[in-house]
Amino acid sequence: MGGVGKTTLARLLYDEKQVKDHFQLKAWVCVSDEFDSYGISKVIFQSVAGVNKEFADLNLLQVDLKNHLREKRFLLVLDDVWSESYDDWETLVGPFHACAPGSKIIMTTRKHQLLKKLGYNHLIQQLESLSNEDALSLVAIHALGVNNFDSHLSLKKHGEGIVKKCDGLPLALVALGRLLRTKHDEEEYWEEVLNSEIWRLQDVGGILPDLILSYNDLSARLKQLFAYCSLFPKDFLFNKEELVQLWMAEGFLPQLTPSDSKEERFGQKCFDELLSRSFFQPALNNKSLFVMHDLMNDLATSVGGEFFLRLRNEMDKYIRKKTLEKYHHMSFVREEYVAYKQFEVLKGAKSSSFEPTCPNKHSIETNNPNQTKLTG
Repeated sequence: MGGVGKTTLARLLYDEKQVKDHFQLKAWVCVSDEFDSYGISKVIFQSVAGVNKEFADLNLLQVDLKNHLREKRFLLVLDDVWSESYDDWETLVGPFHACAPGSKIIMTTRKHQLLKKLGYNHLIQQLESLSNEDALSLVAIHALGVNNFDSHLSLKKHGEGIVKKCDGLPLALVALGRLLRTKHDEEEYWEEVLNSEIWRLQDVGGILPDLILSYNDLSARLKQLFAYCSLFPKDFLFNKEELVQLWMAEGFLPQLTPSDSKEERFGQKCFDELLSRSFFQPALNNKSLFVMHDLMNDLATSVGGEFFLRLRNEMDKYIRKKTLEKYHHMSFVREEYVAYKQFEVLKGAKSSSFEPTCPNKHSIETNNPNQTKLTG
């Protein structure tokens, strides 16, 4: 299931010293719900070659990748794989046959069908939820800064109740632990969280009730800033300073003084607060960038859905004029070849201007050569 710790476990293995010493080349790719063989191969090439090189087609890219992998022990992590296509897999792994014996691929996925089709059913490691003891310890670490409730016995029964409701899911336990850490002397607040009506909701819209609790505890301003991030596609890497600048440009931050620097510092504090509560997390290979867990992205999309639209090709036909009237913000992922005709649907929006010749008014661009640009 989502949030059980698949990516976290893979990251620990990827950074383990013995692993680093054993493999000559390593690469990590966030795959998500679209299995793009060219895009994945390009990220792998950039990781092992250390350069950002353009290729005319997938074949030329994979020939060069194969030369770099030849006779090298190679570790590849494919994180969050959803594809069940055997053909996609065969296309991707062609260059890997040149690797030295001992090379490995780690795949994290919620779906087993692809591995079963490849005959690797016996290698599937099903991650279970945490035991009650470990789950309680995780809550204590993030809420109280200690490994157990021995020095906070009055809170233990509430912690045990929260653990039971979270069903041992680490992402939820960490989020709630960080929600409670400023309330370690307030037993009434712990009891209020435990007895919240939200627990009666069973994954409404696919959103975990425990994450909704964490969201509801945010101030109105932080809720707005987080909802804005629903414009980001899943696995999108963003820069702290650039996101704060976008918040400022939208007028989401109070202009406390005529000085932009103070407004920006306030925005950075807001960012740090969301980061400390696990709404954001550092990117794996670049600590200057950040990412949202898929479940947090789903939460942002859910709470921001009334005013924020992430335009995707597969959903365009479902957008109606009546629906468009309520949206204040829209984003889309700029690809190499963009069919600007898709934006004609926006002509029906209230007080809108349609400018297909000027699509790049606002864009988030990072220094990471592997990062897609988000434009809106």
